[in-house]
Amino acid sequence: MKYRTMLLFNNREIEVLTYNFGFNRNINISEQPTSSANFEGLELEIESGSNTDFEEWACKENAIDQLELKIYYPYLKGGSKTMTFFDCYLKKYETVFSNTNDQPIKDRLIITCAGVKMPNSSLEYSTYWRKTLSGAQKEVTNNGSTVSSDGTNFSVTPKLS
Repeated sequence: MKYRTMLLFNNREIEVLTYNFGFNRNINISEQPTSSANFEGLELEIESGSNTDFEEWACKENAIDQLELKIYYPYLKGGSKTMTFFDCYLKKYETVFSNTNDQPIKDRLIITCAGVKMPNSSLEYSTYWRKTLSGAQKEVTNNGSTVSSDGTNFSVTPKLS
């Protein structure tokens, strides 16, 4: 048994070979945070396919409202968790060929997004340019702050690299 991860994109499931994402926060010399968390991007490697629509997405000016990573676990009777990414832009798309391994053609994607909802978390990452809201959020204000459903205010400064 092994882990299995699927990208849910445009009403399709695409198997993910590898993924990497994270958040970063600047700190001062006293190890005290000096900024809000920044989403560092989502990097995916998938099997190359003939009909993935990534070329079209790379050239679009509009964001994809939502995509999901669904991770299936080999234990807990096949349980899974889903990470949801909102208002996603494809920053980089490339096809990589190598004749030295068992998957000769792979697609690499680097995605930035305005919102991230993690399972088992009461807060969502959100930026001032987020447009799509999940059920856990009520309002994104014009000044960049976000009001969550429990009334907690938090704001995040996006970092596009």
